[in-house]
Amino acid sequence: MRLTNVDAMQLEEFPGTIIAPYAILSHTWGEGEISFYAMSLPDVSAKRGYTKINQGCILAQEAINPMFRWYEESNENRMPKYKWFTRGWTLQELIAPNIVFFYDADWRRRGNKTSLKSLISNITGIHEMVP
Repeated sequence: MRLTNVDAMQLEEFPGTIIAPYAILSHTWGEGEISFYAMSLPDVSAKRGYTKINQGCILAQEAINPMFRWYEESNENRMPKYKWFTRGWTLQELIAPNIVFFYDADWRRRGNKTSLKSLISNITGIHEMVP
């Protein structure tokens, strides 16, 4: 597994069963988003969208099978509330983690998957009993 070290601003490889604690930040991409390369430049923290960086540099053939496990084993999973529900990986990002927090565009916490289960059920059609 490769994880972004946010202190060193570089990718780190974790072979086999060695997994560092991690959190997943999921959002929908828009124009002008910062790439992993741009993230390594000296002035990156001043760029628009810096706080919304999603895990970068995932090769497609490596992403499909372990993705559910990554979300399931993450320490935290923070996701935006509405546009996010139209994305392809949404179902496993919602169901796999034990803890999911929802934030709005201004980074105000709106709830978690337990406190918002009725709303999530209405939006997704997933029964409230599904964890």
